[in-house]
Amino acid sequence: MKLIIHIGTEKTGTTAIQAALRRDQDRLKAQGVLFPLLFDTPNHMEIAVAAMSAQAQSELILIELARLQCGHDEYRAHVAQMLRDEIQAARPHTLILSNEHIHSRLRTPEELARILVLLPEQPTEVQLVCYLRRQDRMAVSLYSTVLKGGGEGDV
Repeated sequence: MKLIIHIGTEKTGTTAIQAALRRDQDRLKAQGVLFPLLFDTPNHMEIAVAAMSAQAQSELILIELARLQCGHDEYRAHVAQMLRDEIQAARPHTLILSNEHIHSRLRTPEELARILVLLPEQPTEVQLVCYLRRQDRMAVSLYSTVLKGGGEGDV
C-alpha cells in the first residue's frame, strides 16, 4: 500500500484540499484510494495527536484527550485500531492522510515514525506532499483571517 501524507502548511489551501478529499471519499474508495474517516474530524488531527510525544504540551493533545476521555496511550491505540479497521475494510492500494499540524507539531524523528506505527502494515512507498506559500502572501492571508474572526489587526 502506498501512503501519501499531505502535511500542508498554514494558509496554503489545506482546508480546501481536505474538504475535497472528504467530499469525494466514496469515489476515491471505489478507485482503491482511502481517505479515512477516523473520528470524523475534517483534517485527520488524530494522526498528529497520536504521533506527538506524550511530553508535548500541546492544546491539541489536551483537547483530543478530553474529548475522548482517555489517556495518550489509549488514544494512540484507538487511532491505530480505527485506521486498521478502515484499511482492512477498504483494502486500498493508496492511503491518504492530511493534517497541517504534522509539519509544525511533529518535531522529532520518533514522532514522525509514530505515524507508520499507527498503520497495520508498512507502506510500500511513502510520498510527502507539502505546499509552500511566499511569506508575504501568507502574512496577508493570515492577517485577513484574523480580521474575519473579529481580530483588531495585531498578529
